[in-house]
Amino acid sequence: MTWFTARNNRTFGTILLLGFVLILLGCTTANTLPTFEEARAETHIEMRKIVTQVPSSAFQVLVDELPNSSFTCGRNASTYTGLWTVYVNQNFNIQEWFAVLRSKLVTQGYQENVVTPATNRSVAFWTPGKLLISITERRNGDEEQQLDISGYSRCAQERIPTTPAKVPPITLSPSP
Repeated sequence: MTWFTARNNRTFGTILLLGFVLILLGCTTANTLPTFEEARAETHIEMRKIVTQVPSSAFQVLVDELPNSSFTCGRNASTYTGLWTVYVNQNFNIQEWFAVLRSKLVTQGYQENVVTPATNRSVAFWTPGKLLISITERRNGDEEQQLDISGYSRCAQERIPTTPAKVPPITLSPSP
């Protein structure tokens, strides 16, 4: 065996080993993503934490506006995007509630989102699990006070359609 042949065999062996390692790493990386249902459930847990901070005396109704919404976040991956509308009593002071909510969540390890700066009408947080949750005050055409709670999951394994079939909103009352 010549020096050149031995060198080529070693190079080929190294390339083959490196390719095998990369394949294994690719498989384990794909498997670390949650399923879409798991990502949706994680996001719902964080959104529920916000809803439970609304005093029961102010809470009226919760409507899941986008029960089946997603966006692609990579090849064969998607992220769940939830939108819940919480209707609250007219005498509920949302600005005061935002201030209390901010202080509670920060002490629990949430980080205020600096990309979407807080206003007196909205606030957004990164959860300890790195999900984005935003809360916005809104009034509908009848001047009813509402809180829009949006939740954005981490990437999930499946790629579901980005324009899902029309799913009607789900009304939940009392709060979850």
